[in-house]
Amino acid sequence: EIARSTPPDTVGRSFSAPQTRRGEPAPYATPTMTDRSPPASGVYHMTAAGRTSWHGFASAILAEFAFHTPIAAIPSSEYPLPAKRPANSVLDNSRLAAAFGIRLPSWEDGLREAAEILKEPHQT
Repeated sequence: EIARSTPPDTVGRSFSAPQTRRGEPAPYATPTMTDRSPPASGVYHMTAAGRTSWHGFASAILAEFAFHTPIAAIPSSEYPLPAKRPANSVLDNSRLAAAFGIRLPSWEDGLREAAEILKEPHQT
């Protein structure tokens, strides 16, 4: 959960650094874009670091929860979707890193953290 020190409707003001669920500063926390001179503009991709396929992601989820269910890898072209999918849809964070020094943790780290949360006993 990201903690913010200013109301969400305040435009252009700085907010506190993103935090992990344990209240620690997130490893990618940096000054906000509004603190830059000149201000940055344009489109920046911001997603977990690393690359994988949907098959790789699903396999990692199953492994994280110790499920031994085999799944078959198929190309996107064989999966029935209403819209044609690109052959390569990996987002590139290099522009974000160059402009703001933000380097996000790997998707594997994010998966492990999410799995830890899901494995914790829930209070009812």
